[in-house]
Amino acid sequence: MGNKSDKLKKARKRKEFKKMIWLWVWVMVAYAIFARVALVLIEKEVAIDSKNQWNLGWAILAMEFLHFGLSFKRIGPTSLGAVLVFGRPIYQVKSGLVYVPFIVCQLSRDGKNVVPVQFPAVPERVDKSGDDTKPVAPGFVKPIRVTTASRDMLSDEYKAKLDKNDDFKKHPLNEMMTLEPSVFVRYQRRSDDYISFLSNIGNDEKAIIAMRDTVDAVLRIEFAKRTPALIIMEQDEINKILLEKIEILVGEKPDPKHLDSFNPEESWGINILNVQLTDVDITKAINVSLRDIIDSQLRKRVTVKDAEAKKEARGLEGEGENKFETEKGKGVASARLDFLNAEATGLEKIAKVAQTEEGKLAVVAKVAEQGLKGSQYSIVPDGATSIVAGIMETLKKIKSRDEFDKKNTDADSKPKTGGKK
Repeated sequence: MGNKSDKLKKARKRKEFKKMIWLWVWVMVAYAIFARVALVLIEKEVAIDSKNQWNLGWAILAMEFLHFGLSFKRIGPTSLGAVLVFGRPIYQVKSGLVYVPFIVCQLSRDGKNVVPVQFPAVPERVDKSGDDTKPVAPGFVKPIRVTTASRDMLSDEYKAKLDKNDDFKKHPLNEMMTLEPSVFVRYQRRSDDYISFLSNIGNDEKAIIAMRDTVDAVLRIEFAKRTPALIIMEQDEINKILLEKIEILVGEKPDPKHLDSFNPEESWGINILNVQLTDVDITKAINVSLRDIIDSQLRKRVTVKDAEAKKEARGLEGEGENKFETEKGKGVASARLDFLNAEATGLEKIAKVAQTEEGKLAVVAKVAEQGLKGSQYSIVPDGATSIVAGIMETLKKIKSRDEFDKKNTDADSKPKTGGKK
């Protein structure tokens, strides 16, 4: 394909060169003829006026020199130029001073710069009112409106893409909607094939109209295959399809379905630099609905998070209370055990004391004292405690005297040794 295009370009250049030579030959011949006629008229002194002050021959020579001077044109370094004969492109010229025969030929100029164009127009010039019953204001255009598919209308190929993620499948943007997309195209005229641009398309206005029709057709086909969510997710794929279709339109590449019909000579002579779906532009009403849905979902998530946090906090609090009560119970049980051990030890000691007569009397007296302290009314006269204490003191003396008597008795019962008989 590349070799064929190169051969065609070289053949076209040779044709242009031949056309340029023939034009120059005819111009030089015309100049020579007019110059010869002028010289004859000068010799014969053919005058224009009755007083013979203006010679016709000199007038013809003056017009010939004027024509030659007016035939030079200038082409800037950022411009493309071509010579046209009565509106027909003949050959391309380079930047600088070029000769373009006045009246007979014209010079066509266009820039080498990149041409950006946005469909349907720049955002500031698109009528978004949504009222189709009224004509748009001067300088404004209507948006491109394209209807998408819903999740139930998808083919098996696109359903498989949607089914990969349950949350994505349930997204509200998977319903049928009417979108207002915008497409941005950048192209550049080829500096080596400006003649094709002039011959096959003519000017930028016609090129842009044809591109707009192709963009509309591609968007309607591709959007009808996808839901809005899939369109957003597959913008790169749609951009590739748009680029391919526009390259086929301008003759930069053949149509895979019609390879036999491809003719490089029908190329527009432009390079498509990039095509991009800049925005799907969901309508205001849908945006408001989506905003409400998202707000509701966010509020639901916040509520769930708060509930989960409170539940977790309550669980932690309950765990802390249980731990506290457990530790508290262990402490109380330990203290109670210590108390019972002490009490048992005390009771054991009391029991030992209670084996004696004095201990029994002391226990009875102590119990009586504690009972009297706790009672609201008492029939025991004051000083009962001192009486009991006196009794206990008397018992102690009795015990001491009994022990003394016992010791003396034991001493008397022992035999005496070492004395006289």
